[in-house]
Amino acid sequence: MYKAKHILAVCMLLLAGNAVAQYTPAIRSVRPGATVAPNTVGKGILQFHIDGYRGWDGRSDDTSAYFNSFAYADMLVCYGITNKLELNLLTETRNDKIEINNRKLPQSGISLAALGVRYTISEGSPRSPSVGLQGLVKFKAQSQDYQPRNMATRALLLLGYEPTYIVSMSANLGLDFSGNNTPVTALYSFRTNVRLAPELGAYIETFGNYNRRYLYNNIGVGLYYFITNDFQVHASTGYGIRKDQFRGFINLGVAFRFATMGIPNQMQYNDYYE
Repeated sequence: MYKAKHILAVCMLLLAGNAVAQYTPAIRSVRPGATVAPNTVGKGILQFHIDGYRGWDGRSDDTSAYFNSFAYADMLVCYGITNKLELNLLTETRNDKIEINNRKLPQSGISLAALGVRYTISEGSPRSPSVGLQGLVKFKAQSQDYQPRNMATRALLLLGYEPTYIVSMSANLGLDFSGNNTPVTALYSFRTNVRLAPELGAYIETFGNYNRRYLYNNIGVGLYYFITNDFQVHASTGYGIRKDQFRGFINLGVAFRFATMGIPNQMQYNDYYE
């Protein structure tokens, strides 16, 4: 709790600063989907992503059967320190109804509290990709059911490419440490966005992880809609594609930003993009 208060205090101090921002015509949302884009929100922008998920996850083999019916909500807060450097705050709360060999092991509470940065190395062009990095430090601020033994980290390489106005692509490769002295998990994702109208878009994504010689892959699809240039709503669904993996989810979420001091109020209705 002590650490969480200090994280919020840092965010409020950054917001209080007077900044002249790179104010894009429409919000650059990280959601929907698991893939994080390399381009940051811009200097002086305070942006929120709030999502809710419901789903199930199960695996079975010759000796054990695992099943989980879960619901969780997460919030990602982004603040642009410069046009290329962004502060990230990520929190998550979960409710898991786990059964292992018919034995119930419920868990609930805060499952993630992390602070990090996202940095755009190259903003890209129609001829070249955009490149960025994201690093997160995961604190021991979780509830008892999810608390790791040690603080942990996550690092992602962020790639993006927008060859045309209609189609854009992004991909992530990374490493995630649990803090529980378990082998590192390799993360990957690839997403393609298609613009259906100036304010409406769709995406398809494949994402997953590799750990302990097992590869878990998922397919996700979704829609996102700009109510205004500063407010996006989105919905998605997905499922796991391993033969022995029973996984599926649905997601609803919003993304919105606040213009801090020094940023003009630009409402260009026909200029929507991710």
